[in-house]
Amino acid sequence: GFGAVDLGRQYAPFFIALDSIDPFGTGLPGQTPNLMLTPVRINNAIQYSSMNMGGFTANVLYGLGEVAGSTSKNRTVDLSVGYANGPINVVLAYDNVNNATNTNTQKLALLGGTYNFGPATLHLAYETEKDDLGLDYRDVMLGVSAPIGAGTVLASYIETKPDSGKIGAKQYGIGYTYALSKRTNLYTSYARINNDSGAAFYVGDASSGGSVPKAGDSSSAVTVGIRHKF
Repeated sequence: GFGAVDLGRQYAPFFIALDSIDPFGTGLPGQTPNLMLTPVRINNAIQYSSMNMGGFTANVLYGLGEVAGSTSKNRTVDLSVGYANGPINVVLAYDNVNNATNTNTQKLALLGGTYNFGPATLHLAYETEKDDLGLDYRDVMLGVSAPIGAGTVLASYIETKPDSGKIGAKQYGIGYTYALSKRTNLYTSYARINNDSGAAFYVGDASSGGSVPKAGDSSSAVTVGIRHKF
């Protein structure tokens, strides 16, 4: 009834929140992390996860920086609050991390959710990225997933836009998964990123880092595979 306390290298609550609303599951080409900045795993972490309280859950993580003589260098604070009930899933997350010299702090905030209205599920996300160096972005994701028989069609549009300069990008993704059993499925996915003249974002997925294009060039990738969960 208290919840849970976990120690060690762990998935960030911010990443888990984003994963829960990404139609591509932060894994296939078309995934949100290609354009939307997110921490994935945090080292030396202490995390508290609450019990489910009428659909509400919360996670708070503190990552120790392990820099001698300082409690703030390399330090991470990451938290999320979620509400899931019936067709609605809403998440709010925040991440704050200092660099090793304590000269720059990165701050991320996320608000998003999904709504299943029967024939399809709508996916929405809005993220802000800020740091002390003035590199500020605003990211938007609009997606949909729709079951068709034993399969599901996935699609999303993501745009990252800076406060100034031509360093933004747009991503278009489409995919399809087909369930062979409860734990095994076939999948395919395609995504393309159109970069502004000063940007070099690229399409990657959970099994491939992708390749960095020249600034202003586009990036695309396609994948086909089979996945078994065990």
